[in-house]
Amino acid sequence: MGRRSKRATRCVSCRMHSALCVCDLIPSIATRGHWILVQHPAEQLKTTNTGHLAARSIVGAQLCTVASRTEPPDPLPRLDQPAWVLFPSEGCAQPSELPAGATIVVPDGTWTQARKIIRTNAALKDLPRVGLPPEAQARWSLREETSANGMSTLDAVCWLLAALEGPAVAAPLEELAEAMWSRTLQSRGARPVAEP
Repeated sequence: MGRRSKRATRCVSCRMHSALCVCDLIPSIATRGHWILVQHPAEQLKTTNTGHLAARSIVGAQLCTVASRTEPPDPLPRLDQPAWVLFPSEGCAQPSELPAGATIVVPDGTWTQARKIIRTNAALKDLPRVGLPPEAQARWSLREETSANGMSTLDAVCWLLAALEGPAVAAPLEELAEAMWSRTLQSRGARPVAEP
């Protein structure tokens, strides 16, 4: 495909170039827990955003957007069950410490944006935090990471889902992440698409 074109037609659903659409790879993953992704407004229209794909892939997951300068926030769902916010930090819980069926709140944005989402949201700032398993490392980065532990939202969800529900549950989501990464790099002329 060569150098990508800003005028290229994109799928309105997955935001990929139409010829590289990954919609047919979006799984339907049933989990014991409840997942809520809280998106920074700057991520809403970015073609490299992966949080929306994670939300679409997990049955019952909800995607909310925090307030921007021009739009009010989406209301967060009620957190009736024990809830943890995914944000690796000192003293955070390990995935193995969470009970089955826990609610996981995932800030969707850069490290700085994720920190701001938590700090400025009354429903989130006092929630306990959960980190990723010790072996977690970035696998499918499409942006330059500003933190040594930085990774895409989709990658982080894959790691946490595998830790909570088992590798077999996370495998379809990992296949989606791999396909999006590979096809995006192909659109940049950097890597051929792997054959299915």
